Amino acid sequence: TFNSAGSLGISISWAQWSYADKNEVSAALNPGACSSKSWDDTSCSGTFLKNYIKANAPTCGNKPPITSVPGLTPAPATDSPPMTPAPATDVPPQSNCPGSSPNCDCGWTNNGANCGTDDGSECFCRCCCPSTNKCNWQNGGGGGGGGGGSNCAMPAGVPSDPPAKNNRNFIDCHGKLTLGGPSGLQLVDESGAAVQLMGMSSHGLHWFPNCYTKASIQHLTENWGINLFRAAMYVGEGGYASNPSVKQTVKDIVQWCKELGIYVMVDWHMLSPGNPNDATYSGAQAFFEEMATLYKNEKHVLYELANEPNGVQWPAVKSYHNKIIAAIRRIDTETIIICGTPTWSQEIDKAAA
Repeated sequence: TFNSAGSLGISISWAQWSYADKNEVSAALNPGACSSKSWDDTSCSGTFLKNYIKANAPTCGNKPPITSVPGLTPAPATDSPPMTPAPATDVPPQSNCPGSSPNCDCGWTNNGANCGTDDGSECFCRCCCPSTNKCNWQNGGGGGGGGGGSNCAMPAGVPSDPPAKNNRNFIDCHGKLTLGGPSGLQLVDESGAAVQLMGMSSHGLHWFPNCYTKASIQHLTENWGINLFRAAMYVGEGGYASNPSVKQTVKDIVQWCKELGIYVMVDWHMLSPGNPNDATYSGAQAFFEEMATLYKNEKHVLYELANEPNGVQWPAVKSYHNKIIAAIRRIDTETIIICGTPTWSQEIDKAAA
């Protein structure tokens, strides 16, 4: 895997937060890609996700087996070719290691002890090169995005150059999604078959407007093979609460996804402040009442009420969710609703208790 270890020395995946060209390792695109409409100019994390989705995303003619879900009708067996691990590459020694960068906290290396295989990232290069003499990151080519896609070795099991996958009209063979299966917790389609959604999320719609057009989402659908796009509408931090016009971008994305035949997640995106009951988010009920009125008869829409509550306990978050769910259900009784949990949606055990 690609490693981006924090100050505690924990290896985490930085593949991937957003389809955006922000100058950070967890952005799928390299800086400047959106302004030039270079939808495939991917960072290392973006290349990993692109290749993984191409190799694994189910399509209408290629549904994954669902025999592991008791009580559901098995889907046809897949005909997709097996994934071939990328060949190991020897990185030539570098005589000149780049200096430090504020993008990279190198405490995770434990003075080089945790520097294993070069993952092609900027932070591996800056943090590990002095002790390993390895640096596969192309300084200046990938910037903070972690290097150009062609320079990124893939983890074992992820092909380095899979063929394009077209998932247009994925909805036609699945329709409206609900919860089903013996437990009632499996995402299923109109025929009762399990469905796996695999796609990409936007970053803040108000920060990266050049990244979110019908052309970019069409490229993701027809080349990467996504079957879901998430419209992350930040509310605070200069988003909807102070710039309500960003709601039109959400509506545009919902329409584009309908025309392309993929699912769309309408995300009430909250990060700062971390409490969904904060006054910043006072427009949540009115927003979702409008969305429910507009899209109650649409098959491709899902709702996400609060993606990253933080610094707040589950009872307060649950109270918020119950209020918004009730408002939606008075209008729309069927559409799937996703509810975030405390600590940036990590504490799912609190919701399940």
